[in-house]
Amino acid sequence: MKDHPRRSCYDLTAGPISAGWKGRWKTALLSLTFAILFIWRWATRYRFVRTGFVRFNNLIAPLLMSDLSEGQLFYRLEGMGMNLPAGGCVWDIGANDGVWNSNSFYLINYLNYTATLFEPDAEVFLSLRKRYAAASSAFRGRVELFNCGLVEATKLMEYRVFPASLESTLVKDKKRQFDPKPDFIYHIAAADARLVCEQQREYVRQGRCGRQPFTVLSIDAEGYDRAIFGRVQQEGCTFDVVIIEADRDIVEPMRGMGYKVLLRNAYNIVFTPIKG
Repeated sequence: MKDHPRRSCYDLTAGPISAGWKGRWKTALLSLTFAILFIWRWATRYRFVRTGFVRFNNLIAPLLMSDLSEGQLFYRLEGMGMNLPAGGCVWDIGANDGVWNSNSFYLINYLNYTATLFEPDAEVFLSLRKRYAAASSAFRGRVELFNCGLVEATKLMEYRVFPASLESTLVKDKKRQFDPKPDFIYHIAAADARLVCEQQREYVRQGRCGRQPFTVLSIDAEGYDRAIFGRVQQEGCTFDVVIIEADRDIVEPMRGMGYKVLLRNAYNIVFTPIKG
């Protein structure tokens, strides 16, 4: 009887078995792709990534040494030769949970900045509160939180909360950016944005922004950016760095208010005062 060579089931070079494994790998890869898409859609729909896992955020953010979604903005500024001194002050309007889409994370956690953070979304604010406002937090006294919006005058306003809070807004006629309709619609208190100028003057007077005061203003207000900065400008205060998430058509109005473009980074435009 003729002997046939034996094939080990572990011999992946064997014809039929190799073909079988290739098919399984394709199936596994396709299944994994669909699983990732499903998890992402579920996570986004329920704001799970941005609001649920503060401990997870705390682990990930230091690894990136910067804010998670803004392309290591401040490293780019430092690479351009801008001196970002330690111990300055930052006002972050639309602070999110303090990590994701945050323009204040790096300044607070690595440059020891005094920070004032505004976030109107009730659910997102809970994560921001857990991160910075716990009774035992090392940030108490250096980071102040405000669960409200900022506009041109104090009033109550309708707030629309979209999935993942990616485009939640006070602007009634703001058209769809990512999501077709909001999850929630309710009213919030919106404070006069002159509060930022009042705080800046007081912090500088108290020496909280460094020996040579250095101040940063970040605005991510989903359509209310110009109104907020216009009110701040009206009050006569200036900032060393202004970061605004807005379309490019904001450049000329900002130039008219004495600011020039320093850097375009993802959705953000970074401005600095025009000197001389």
